[in-house]
Amino acid sequence: MGEPRRWTKLAENPVLPGAAGTWEAWTADPTVLRREGLYHMWYTGAGKQPWKIFHASSRDGVRWFRSGPVNEEGHRATVAFHRGVYRMYLTRGTVGSDIDLQVSAKPEGPFREEGVVLRADAPWEEGALWCPDVIYDKEERLWKMWYSAGTVQAGAGWPEPKAIGYATSADGRTWTKHPGNPILVPRNDSSWMGHSVCTLYVVKRNGRYHGFSNSVGADGHSRIGMAESLDGLRWNLGPDSLILDLGRPGEFDAAHLFAPAAVRGPEGWMLWYNGKCDRDGSAVESIGGACAPEG
Repeated sequence: MGEPRRWTKLAENPVLPGAAGTWEAWTADPTVLRREGLYHMWYTGAGKQPWKIFHASSRDGVRWFRSGPVNEEGHRATVAFHRGVYRMYLTRGTVGSDIDLQVSAKPEGPFREEGVVLRADAPWEEGALWCPDVIYDKEERLWKMWYSAGTVQAGAGWPEPKAIGYATSADGRTWTKHPGNPILVPRNDSSWMGHSVCTLYVVKRNGRYHGFSNSVGADGHSRIGMAESLDGLRWNLGPDSLILDLGRPGEFDAAHLFAPAAVRGPEGWMLWYNGKCDRDGSAVESIGGACAPEG
């Protein structure tokens, strides 16, 4: 079926480290597209306030060339390309918000504000939307969004999203939430996804949906798993879905792995995520990668 298997972290990790004292002191929340032989990454630079979204490009997904910020405020973005337009869906604020749309003719921006397209108006969302992921389904001629909502406390007490919702749109601007939301919830057990399901990054390939999720376990640490679905609603995400675990002590992802983004490239699958560790008593986040052949 072409599923990714046997994930291996890149030896070059982290591939996009933070730069102390700059807007990119932390690099986090990557989203990636591959177009015309280039990988394009948009990611959060969290060094000063307000956080900004930056762009970088790469031919191999390992060596990245930064081109600077694409907007002046925002984070946890996703980007979809359709009919010559890059559409960026993003949130603002450090603890969730509504989801905005910005558009640009170029991957490096600038992106123009189009306004709020999804609001946190359902009780289970608890006033906080996070981490949208959007694709245009060419087979169904329909825009599809998976998004995080709600809040839980993780690790040392910072907030993370709780569960995953789903919405669809004919034009990418006016969205209808699925009546069965949330479609993915934590297991409330001792597994790696026992405490919260924080993100879902979806790739549709050969009629099958591949979903990549970071979830917080009962131990307070976030890890990354992979699931599959035939309809984008019912996912086989479970305790045996874990694909990337914590790094060794001192490595950039020793404490947490967040926000996976995956692409099927010419040599197989590639995935990027932000790892977190504690060095000399201070937390640091940087973007690393992993790869997998098809099964």
